[in-house]
Amino acid sequence: MKVNILYVNHTGEIGGAEVSLLLLLKNLNRALYQPVVVCPLKGSLARELGKISVTFEEIDFHQVRRTLNPVRLLIAIFFFFRHMTRIFQIVHSQNIKLVHANSLKSAIISGLSARLANVPLVWHVRDFLPVGFFRQLLIRLAYLLATQVIVNSKAVGKIFKSGQKNSSVKVKVIYNCIDPDLYNPNVDRNALRQELNIGMDIALIGFIGRIHPEKGLEYLVRAAKEIIEVVPEVRFLIVGDTALGKEEYQKRMRDLSAELGLAGKILFLGYRKEVVEIIAALDILVLPSLREPFGLVSLEAMAMKKPVIATNTGGSPEVVIDGKTGLLVPPRDSGALFSAIIRLLKDKELARKMGAAGRERVTSFFSPEFTISRLQEMYNKILKDCRGNNSSAGKGQL
Repeated sequence: MKVNILYVNHTGEIGGAEVSLLLLLKNLNRALYQPVVVCPLKGSLARELGKISVTFEEIDFHQVRRTLNPVRLLIAIFFFFRHMTRIFQIVHSQNIKLVHANSLKSAIISGLSARLANVPLVWHVRDFLPVGFFRQLLIRLAYLLATQVIVNSKAVGKIFKSGQKNSSVKVKVIYNCIDPDLYNPNVDRNALRQELNIGMDIALIGFIGRIHPEKGLEYLVRAAKEIIEVVPEVRFLIVGDTALGKEEYQKRMRDLSAELGLAGKILFLGYRKEVVEIIAALDILVLPSLREPFGLVSLEAMAMKKPVIATNTGGSPEVVIDGKTGLLVPPRDSGALFSAIIRLLKDKELARKMGAAGRERVTSFFSPEFTISRLQEMYNKILKDCRGNNSSAGKGQL
């Protein structure tokens, strides 16, 4: 008999967490598990769920938000309990046996519903959690409500190591995964280069991700200035959308590029959907983050046999093996970035070997089969423990 699992996602837009969720749902063993998703209707997530035949229920979680306005606060509280009640009803009507929350907000709302319905909650943490007294209270509440906490890297899991009871048992690392078949190393390298008028003889270094201060782009821009003086035939791509409220940071990066005389050498492409074609055009992917919870783009580049240069902070050292699939450098160090990039530009055989090793690492440790099997093992254990607890409780009442 199939086990019905309710997945709760607070946003209808697709970001990194939603990409991972969709991959999970696509590869979930439907002979054993029947997924149902709760999410807002507005956004592209609902459309993608339809493509993989996953049933979903609409709840607009945007109505629950922090505010100092007393009227808006009352409205948020009203919708909080309304959404909690709705999830409770879905759990009963759909015979849900386990709830899997994909964010802090969804963990709190659905966690209370799950507790009332006496079903276990899995809270999936895919990013560094926010700081501040009020946010820490929310994190503590979500942790207490959860039967199991999944983190996508040991670095993310460190927040639970201090002050949280039984964290070594309750917190489990399950890495994000990608489908290697979607990242073909043999994709035409020249398509994007032709569009940008960049010849095949020119080395192409790229960053792909949100344009945000935490990504440390100023250190890449400053390193680019020194690199071009040594290797003139090189170009840099910065690809990604600006994080909400961080438009000034992108302007600063463009201004810094212009000040250093790098106009035409560093290209800001903005958001682009064709990630595979962009990675195919690159020689090296650089992720100069000040902190990085996991670094999914590193996996994507490794799957396409591209060497990765990343900072040795956060989850990146768990993804990129220094000296084997890429190079790790200290954060906030443009000199170290310069040295690492120059090393790979000058030693093409080393870069090739790192790229090949990266592809092998992705297929071995970050494939959907590997990740989803660990997740399903965790589901089975939780459900077995819950059945045992319920059975014991029943015997105690006789």
